[in-house]
Amino acid sequence: MEGKGLIGGFYRISNIITRFVGINLLWILFNLPLLYLALCTIYAQNINQLMTLGVTITILAPFVFFPSTTAMYGVIRKFILSEEIRVFQSFLRYYKENYVRSMVGGLLIGLMWIVLIADYYYFTTFIEGWFKYLFINLALFLFVFTLHFFSLTIHVHTKLKDTFKIALLLTFGNPLLTLVLGAITVLIIYLSFNVITFLIPFFLGSLISYVSFYGFHKLFMKIHSSYLTDPKTTDTIQN
Repeated sequence: MEGKGLIGGFYRISNIITRFVGINLLWILFNLPLLYLALCTIYAQNINQLMTLGVTITILAPFVFFPSTTAMYGVIRKFILSEEIRVFQSFLRYYKENYVRSMVGGLLIGLMWIVLIADYYYFTTFIEGWFKYLFINLALFLFVFTLHFFSLTIHVHTKLKDTFKIALLLTFGNPLLTLVLGAITVLIIYLSFNVITFLIPFFLGSLISYVSFYGFHKLFMKIHSSYLTDPKTTDTIQN
């Protein structure tokens, strides 16, 4: 029993913290190959080594990062919806159930990021320097689009192409939410790497997924009846 008063409040807070930490540690564990390669980039001795590591990370991300992040979002979803949670079992369930879908989605989203980065380099290097401001804004929208992809993948049953359409609608159809989510997540990342670094192993991923899914869910519930009842999409809320 949780109890009441100060003891009960302390129990609930400690329970929340424990869940956030457990989710984040699982997410890190499943991303260890990418983390190792990312650390190797710090010690790269020349541009060729750096590019090789970057390409390897890009290739592995759809197979490692996207499935594990989708699983993390699945557990966070249960937490936000006040459902019973067994962190490890729920994480494995979402990981297995959504592996192929999140991997394919990761390949497509990874390609979008590669095109964006390549265009950024070309336009800012060979055209005009002010293009960087345009691409920074595009990167923000693509970042939030990626967050919405994770939320949609574990929240609704729909075809992958429809998931992309809905994520696009949510991202560009609600610029205020996009800017707020982008600003909050960038702030969390900045603080984690520059001010309170202990957040990285214990709270970084789980905190970002909580904020992004919370914002997504509030918006999704508001527009579900008007935008997502088209029989062609046939999406249903997941259990």
